[in-house]
Amino acid sequence: QAEDGIRDYKVTGVQTCALPISPPPAPPLSAAPRNVASLAALAVQGGSTRYDLPQTVTIPDRSATMVMLAARELPGERLYLFAPDPGVPASASHPFHVARFENRTGALLERGPIAIFEEGAYLGQGMLEALPDAATTTIPFALERGVTVESNAQWAVEGARLVRMQRETLTLERYNVQRTTYRVRNGMDRSVRVMLRQALNGAQLHEPPAGTEQTNGNALVPGGAPARGQAETVVTTRSPFTVMVNLQDEQSPLAIEQFLRDAAPPAEVARALREAVDLRRQIQELSREHATQTQRRDDLQRSAEETRSNLQAIARNPQAADLRARLTARLGRVATELDQITRRVVELDTQIGERRVRLAETVRGIDVDAARATPPPR
Repeated sequence: QAEDGIRDYKVTGVQTCALPISPPPAPPLSAAPRNVASLAALAVQGGSTRYDLPQTVTIPDRSATMVMLAARELPGERLYLFAPDPGVPASASHPFHVARFENRTGALLERGPIAIFEEGAYLGQGMLEALPDAATTTIPFALERGVTVESNAQWAVEGARLVRMQRETLTLERYNVQRTTYRVRNGMDRSVRVMLRQALNGAQLHEPPAGTEQTNGNALVPGGAPARGQAETVVTTRSPFTVMVNLQDEQSPLAIEQFLRDAAPPAEVARALREAVDLRRQIQELSREHATQTQRRDDLQRSAEETRSNLQAIARNPQAADLRARLTARLGRVATELDQITRRVVELDTQIGERRVRLAETVRGIDVDAARATPPPR
């Protein structure tokens, strides 16, 4: 029963207590409590956190108060984070002020608002998500308009790793590559360190800058700029995919040569692969010459048709005898060159066909699986 409107409660099992009246000003986080014995005893049991208060807490009737359960220093730092947020339009160009710290309380910190102070001055407020013991969090609380960040992304398809080869059919692993360039411009009189948040979207970082961290599907990449200066940071991500091609694809010889360097296949297989690559090269060279000769032959045939048409037009003109002579001589030269080119085209057709048969015979028994290949000794 209450006496004079006062009730006494023995509080146990309370993890956090946030109540609607304004409490007295809290001491800085670095200040030690006046009475260490007044702190709650903390225990973590089966995924839940229990606080046992050493003495009765008196709460006036029809009122509320706040109970401090712990006060201790935690390792952390203040820095900048570039993480555009659709709800904060200016964040597309300016980084957030953030407080970054590690939970070393020995228990879970529940989700809730958190106030940020520095040297006794209030800086701002952020939201703390549930933070397990020994985990690290980054809490944005304000924008820094003295620092500007620009980003530019470029995409490409790169790489060609041999996954499997059966006869003339190759399965290659390639990469969708995104290169994002971050340009940090610092208008302040001191150097700044900015963590750049790069969404991975299922991709993998490739050769990330030193100090890069990955969390919740994002990468935090360290960047920054000197006082009144600027600097660039490039972040590369890759997403692998497979594609089936034949030996005529331009990536095929590159993938085979890399496989020969890295996998050290049996000598017989290596010899067949090298011969296949060489035959493919010969076929391509002959095919390029064939295309050139064919184009020249077509041009000469059109020229010959025009010359014949001109000769017909002046056939009955006695005053054009000299012109008929020049046209007739030209037609003879064109006919001679056409004969030579036609013979060369026929030779090229024969050579290309012969090398294609050799290539088919060379790769007939090839069945290479890179996953089963033996890596070279180191």
